[in-house]
Amino acid sequence: MQVFFLAGYPERVWLCCFCLSVAIIFGVLGLSVFKCELLQEALDTLSGSVYCIGNFLVHYYPCLRLYAARPAEELVGAQASFSLAILVCYLASHRANIVYGCPLSTTTITWAALLAIPVTVIVHVCTHPQHSKTLWLQVAGRMTRWS
Repeated sequence: MQVFFLAGYPERVWLCCFCLSVAIIFGVLGLSVFKCELLQEALDTLSGSVYCIGNFLVHYYPCLRLYAARPAEELVGAQASFSLAILVCYLASHRANIVYGCPLSTTTITWAALLAIPVTVIVHVCTHPQHSKTLWLQVAGRMTRWS
C-alpha cells in the first residue's frame, strides 16, 4: 500500500537528484583538473587506491544508482528549476575557491557549476525523446497561464 503523499514521488524528484549528482561529478572533475588543495590533500593523506575507491563511492556511485532507478516519466521543467535553485543556494553560501582551495575565481566556479544543470537536462531530454514531450507540455502550460 502506497502512502498518498509519496505517490509519484520518483517522478517528482528523480531528475533534480540526477542533475545535482551530475553537477557534483563535474565539480569533482574540475577540482581534480585544477589541482584544488582539498582533493590533493586527501590524495596525499590516503593511498591512491583508497582515495579512488572512496571518491567513486561518494561522488560517482550515487549518479550511477540514480540512473539505474530512472522512472518512466519525470516532471522535467520543475525538477530542473529546483535543482538549479539548490545549486544557487549552495554557491551563494560557500565560496568554492576558498573552501576547496582552488586557483580559480568564484565567478568562474559559479558559472561552470550552473552550466552543469542545463547541460544535463538537455542531454537527458535529447537522449530520452519520450521526456521531451513532457518538457514541452510543461512549458506550454506555463506560457498559457502567464498570458
